[in-house]
Amino acid sequence: MLLKTTIRFFFFLLLFGSTSRLNAQDYLPAVLVFQSGTQESGTVFYSKWGDTPQSFRFKKKDGTVQNVNRSQLKSIEFTRLDGLKERYVCAIVPVNRSPNALSALDADPAPRMQLDTVFLQVLIQAETSFFKLQQRNQLHLFIGSDSIRPLVYKRFVKDGVSSNKFMENNRFRQQLLALTVDCPQLQQRILKLSYNEKPIHKLLIDYLLCKKTKTDFLFKPEHIRPQIYVAAGIQYAAPGLIGFDGFYFFTYPSTVNWVPTIAAGLNLPIPYSKGGLWFVNELGLRKIDAQINYANRNGIWDWDLQATHLRLHSMIRWNVLKKERLFIQVGISNGFLLVNNSTEVRSSLGQTPVIKNVNIRSYQAGYAGGIGGTYKRFTLEARYDQNNSLNPGTSFRFSGSNVKTFGFTLGYRIR
Repeated sequence: MLLKTTIRFFFFLLLFGSTSRLNAQDYLPAVLVFQSGTQESGTVFYSKWGDTPQSFRFKKKDGTVQNVNRSQLKSIEFTRLDGLKERYVCAIVPVNRSPNALSALDADPAPRMQLDTVFLQVLIQAETSFFKLQQRNQLHLFIGSDSIRPLVYKRFVKDGVSSNKFMENNRFRQQLLALTVDCPQLQQRILKLSYNEKPIHKLLIDYLLCKKTKTDFLFKPEHIRPQIYVAAGIQYAAPGLIGFDGFYFFTYPSTVNWVPTIAAGLNLPIPYSKGGLWFVNELGLRKIDAQINYANRNGIWDWDLQATHLRLHSMIRWNVLKKERLFIQVGISNGFLLVNNSTEVRSSLGQTPVIKNVNIRSYQAGYAGGIGGTYKRFTLEARYDQNNSLNPGTSFRFSGSNVKTFGFTLGYRIR
C-alpha cells in the first residue's frame, strides 16, 4: 500500500512540476538602457530563444509587466541562471536576406543586404567589437564599435542549378585580413577560417591580445562544469514475492526495515541545454532487510532476506523550476550483488527446523525515478526504483518477484 501511494505521489509531482514549468515565468535580473539614456533595473522574461530576441517582456520592481522592443531600448544586459551575463544592443545595420536553404540558393554571389533595426548579441565589446544575430536558422556576424559592419558571407550555386553542392562568397576573410594587418601571425589562420561564431570569436580574442587592448565585455560561451557529489540517507527495499497455492496467486506478507545508504555520483551537462538537462550517473548501495513468514498445512516458512547490492542509476535530470532548483529525473537501474546472508527456516510439526541459505540473483535491472531540489551545494531527493526478479532458485515457494526501493538522500556537491 505504501509503495502504491508513493508511485501515485511521484506521478502527481511530475504532473505538477511540468504544469508549473509551463506556466512559470523565468524572469531574470536585468538592466535596461532606453533610447532616452535613462536606465532601469528589473527582470526580463527568458525562455532559451533559438533566435536572437527582438523584444523582451520586462517586469518592473513594482511588479508591473510591459513588452519592450527595438524602438525603445538602446541596450539590455541580464544575468542568466548559470551565472553568465548576456548583453544586447540595438543597431541599424545591413542584414543579409539572401536565401540560405540549399533548395533555395541562387546563382548571384553578391548578398542581398537590407537595412534593418535589430538587437545584436554582444560577444566581445572592445576597441573592435563582435556581434551576433541569429534569425530564421541563419547566422549573421558583425564587427565594429561606433560603426557596426556585417561580416559578408553567402552560399550560392553555380549557373543557378540547385543541388547539394554550393559555392561560397567568403568576403569576410578579406575583411578580417584588413582588420588584423598589424598582427601578421594571424593572417594564415584567416585564410582557412569558416563562417562560424567560435573560430571568429577566438581569432578576435587573439587579435585583442596581440594589440594589448582592454576588453570591456566578453561573453563566454556556455561551459557548465560536470558535478561530483556524495550522498547519504535512508531507504526501504521491499521484496515483492508472489506465491501460488495451486488455485490462485498471492503476495507473501513481509516486514521491511528502513536502512542507511550511501552513494556517489557524476552529473554531466547535456550540451545546448544551458543547465536545464543533465545526465546523472550514481553509484551507491542498496540493502534488503526484510522478513517474510508463510504457513500452510505442510509447515511454516520463515525467510530472513539480508542482501546488499551495488546499485548503478543512469538517469536524465530535468531542472523543472530553475529558480527554486526543482528537478525530476528518470532512467534505468542496475544492481550487482555484493553480500548475501539470506536464510530460510522451514518448520513442521514434530520435526526439527531445517535452515537453508537463500540464493539471490547476482544481477538485477529495472527503472528509477526521483524528484528533489537543490540549494547551493546541497541536494535533497526522494527516489523510487523497481528491479526485476530476485531469482532465488527453489528455496522460495514463489511464481514471481521484484524489489521496490524507496528512499530519501541528502547530497553534497564536491565540485
